Amino acid sequence: MDDGQPRIQAAHWVITLGRVYAFVLGLMAAWALVAMLFAGSPVVVVLALLATGAAAAWTALVQAFAAHRRGAWWLLVALSSAGLSWRLLGWLVGPPPTVPDVLGAAAAVVLLGLLLHDDSREWVSVDRAPRPSGQPDGWGH
Repeated sequence: MDDGQPRIQAAHWVITLGRVYAFVLGLMAAWALVAMLFAGSPVVVVLALLATGAAAAWTALVQAFAAHRRGAWWLLVALSSAGLSWRLLGWLVGPPPTVPDVLGAAAAVVLLGLLLHDDSREWVSVDRAPRPSGQPDGWGH
């Protein structure tokens, strides 16, 4: 039964999964910082910086999607597609997939499916009601 209200469940799941992924990236950054204390290697420093930057960038991207930014939706779709394609290509030319590989691919498939769902596209639709305080939409208008 449709009462005319937008169904935004898929968009909420995208935000929830995005926050979980940002948390995992943050944990990875924290462990890299701990490893940096014990290893003292410049490679570990670079890894810690990359993990911290990835966690911050992903958090900002999920926040932009939560704020109904259409550009964030496009970027999430592109990153999910690229991540899934990269994993599939690795499986075709590399060794057999491991459990973490399969779990990462499954997460990318779920995120991509949620992003392409009508509810998520409606979440960032330009036909939505105007934002309070004149905030611009995802296209900078």
